[in-house]
Amino acid sequence: MKEKIKLDRSDLIAILCILGGLTASGMVWMPGGGLGLTNLNNTFVFGAWIIADLTLIGLGSAAFCTAALYHLFKRAHLRPLLPISIATGLLCYGTAGFILLLEIGQPLRFWFPFRHPNFISMLTEITFCISLYSFILLMEFLPLLCRHARLNQVGFILSLRQKLALLLPALAVAGAAVSFMHQGSLGGIYGVMSARPFAWRPGLGIWPWTCLLFIISAMAAGPLFMSLLVGVIEKAAKIRVLTGQMLDTLGRFAAVCLGISLLARLTDILLWKYWLLPERGLAFDRMFHGAAFGKWLLAAELGAFTLLPLLLLANRRLRTKRSLFFWSGGLACFGLLVNRYVVNLQTMAVPTLPFEGWESYHPNWVELAPLLMTAAVFFLGLKILLRQGILFSAETEKDFRNIKDNLLQADLASEKVVGQVSCKGAPGNLL
Repeated sequence: MKEKIKLDRSDLIAILCILGGLTASGMVWMPGGGLGLTNLNNTFVFGAWIIADLTLIGLGSAAFCTAALYHLFKRAHLRPLLPISIATGLLCYGTAGFILLLEIGQPLRFWFPFRHPNFISMLTEITFCISLYSFILLMEFLPLLCRHARLNQVGFILSLRQKLALLLPALAVAGAAVSFMHQGSLGGIYGVMSARPFAWRPGLGIWPWTCLLFIISAMAAGPLFMSLLVGVIEKAAKIRVLTGQMLDTLGRFAAVCLGISLLARLTDILLWKYWLLPERGLAFDRMFHGAAFGKWLLAAELGAFTLLPLLLLANRRLRTKRSLFFWSGGLACFGLLVNRYVVNLQTMAVPTLPFEGWESYHPNWVELAPLLMTAAVFFLGLKILLRQGILFSAETEKDFRNIKDNLLQADLASEKVVGQVSCKGAPGNLL
């Protein structure tokens, strides 16, 4: 007999958020609607949608970072995290792609960048790289999808799953390369704005050094965001997935990335303050104004959201404590959001002409409703994958604790129990 689908209160709230987001999106796409329904204007051409888009793409780096640690650096104990990392990356990029469809205002023309590419624009590179990386994520996700109980009974699906599993190391390398390119290009969009003194930076050739800043900040926050999701799932499903060895590896990796990011940001600020701004006859204090664009945001980003998690994660004894690890991850992820907010809005808020003044921006409900919808889609997506046994399958705790020795047994057992979610189980494997 087929199991009845039961919806709890959280599911209903998520569905209501999705309906509200679709309503707002339909208003934007309808004739006579458009971006005029939002609070975007000629000053703030990028708003809440692009902030969310940049943040989601940065957090989606969990996929290529975890895959690179496992396949390239041979961290075998991270194997149980591969499914959740791929799902996180796919959901982040999927929701970010929907936000981009809202931002362009005419989603029916999504194919224009492919048919009429402007090869001197960084947006063209971003479009191609994000599309290619989304395809790579789908290829990495297919072996997980093939673990579904019904699909796993089809001989063709089993054969396809085995063949795709052989490609995972190559896909990890390709995903890391492509993700590096478009993460850097997103930062390069702001770095090449020569008329915007807050964001403009020189660099190597056509690439400003803001490319490096975006790459490193994304690499630091992505795996920590995935760990936070796993922690929430652990508490909700009453299972234990993250081990001390996993916390140590992910925390050490994040600490290295945070350290490089902090050093790069401090170097960037010093060069900007004492070289780039004086060269244009501008003062450092002129780049900040009020509470929305004050210096306190810069101090908070560097201090509370970068230095503090760095200090916690740099110590092995502290980073292996689950509560401190999760607090550090939350601070680092929020720091990524603050960075994208500042780079996006403050870049456009700083007056560039003598007769201009500071302007403010507040998103309205038409902008916020689709963002709530993307959060709801993210929540429901993870919940469906969890219920279908795609993220975590029912294997013994012995298999989970000793993955390398019991890999073959886990493969054989997964054919019988795949698709079932056990409160005492552990993540399955991809092969």
